[in-house]
Amino acid sequence: MSGTQILALIAPVIAVVFAIVFLIVWAAQRRKRYILFFVASAVLYALAAATQIFMFPPGIGPNTTASALLFIGTVVCFGEGLLRRAGTSRGRLPIIATAVAVFAMVEVFYFVHDSLTMRLYALNLGCGLLFAATAIELAEAGRRRTIDRIVFWVGLAAGLQFFPRTVIALEFGTPIDGVRGFFASAFWFSMNFSLVIVFLVLALTVLAAIALDSIDELKSEGHTDFLTGLLNRGGFEARARDVLADPAAQPASLVFCDIDLFKGINDRHGHAAGDRVLQAVGGLLADTIRPGDVAARIGGEEFVVLLEGANLASAWRFAERVRRRVEAHAFDAVARDLAVTASFGVAERQAGESLPDLMRRADTMLYAAKRGGRNRTQADPLRGAGQPDG
Repeated sequence: MSGTQILALIAPVIAVVFAIVFLIVWAAQRRKRYILFFVASAVLYALAAATQIFMFPPGIGPNTTASALLFIGTVVCFGEGLLRRAGTSRGRLPIIATAVAVFAMVEVFYFVHDSLTMRLYALNLGCGLLFAATAIELAEAGRRRTIDRIVFWVGLAAGLQFFPRTVIALEFGTPIDGVRGFFASAFWFSMNFSLVIVFLVLALTVLAAIALDSIDELKSEGHTDFLTGLLNRGGFEARARDVLADPAAQPASLVFCDIDLFKGINDRHGHAAGDRVLQAVGGLLADTIRPGDVAARIGGEEFVVLLEGANLASAWRFAERVRRRVEAHAFDAVARDLAVTASFGVAERQAGESLPDLMRRADTMLYAAKRGGRNRTQADPLRGAGQPDG
């Protein structure tokens, strides 16, 4: 084995190590199936590099086809892992079409018009396009955390480096003379060096993202109400303060919701039935809120929703929609002769008002609705007389 081949083995060896690391991470977090795409990507890259280094399968044609498929599969699998982690459900047609086109061009430049230089251009620039297409999909996935932005920029940089590196090495390096010349060319050295760096940076970035995802999930579990899946009081207060601090989320309104005569449901039908009612009401709230709104169960049968960008009239209409849905809902956990209803209190945030003060005003409106006969919505009188126009 030549010194060049030994040097070239560094990248696939690193890939195998990271494949094992990703596999261990997946074994500890099996529900994160997207990690398996990173395992597959690392394995495919190791195989692709080994295919070229050891010229197996033998013959330029079979070797070209095998290595091209493996390299393209490496990029596609890595990109799919990134997209699945981001939770994007967008179609993959542009990426698939690009992958097919790249492979077709590699084959054309061997079987139709034999040109090693053009094959290298097609494969390397094509892989760059695949990385760039994945980065565009990530940008449109809408995740805004710092680590998500880092993943985007690292993925984009990984794709963009293919273009200048390939052009400079092929146009200004020593001309490639056959297969032997390929392994001694400036392109071969620059490719292996850059791919080692790119693979290390990509793999370490993804591992950091997975670790931070796990930390965020642990925090989220601590802020989640186990029964309804909504936020609990602590989670609500943390999220609500962020919303109220954002000028773009103003105006903002708060809606308190309390299930009427809930103690009677527990006493007559048991706590299991009461839990199913709570779950159903929580589900109705979750189905009615918009992205950006914050809903929580803050204790017993009491729920709260912070509506961003909603004035008092909009919040009142929201509360009425939920109230009517609760009233019309068929609760299979209770007897037919016992209707489940809820009362609502609504308050719009005043300029500079703190979250506790806003919650106290909405809570006061809730108890006014209770005293007024239940199954109704009461709006804060600080914003006009009587109920808002609905």
